[in-house]
Amino acid sequence: MNTIWQFVQDISWFGNLLRGIADISIIWVAFLAVKGSTYKTVSLSVGNFRIRRRDCNVQNVTNLVSMLFFDGGTVPDLVRKEIIEKTAPKVKNITRK
Repeated sequence: MNTIWQFVQDISWFGNLLRGIADISIIWVAFLAVKGSTYKTVSLSVGNFRIRRRDCNVQNVTNLVSMLFFDGGTVPDLVRKEIIEKTAPKVKNITRK
């Protein structure tokens, strides 16, 4: 009887650990959702604007710059390079062939 009780306590401890990990995961997902809903200022040589963090990618920023600063026309190469530098992920160990 004593060993069965120990086994139940061991399983109970593991279940509480899993519940704690699940609670932390839920809090982390809620934090990321709130963070994604906040706004980020994009500063470029042609002007500034604010965009939601979750919408801040190369395509969206390029489309907005074209619409806001160039009346829907083509974005110049220097401004396009600036957009890519600000929105591209960081990379390491680049090897050119």
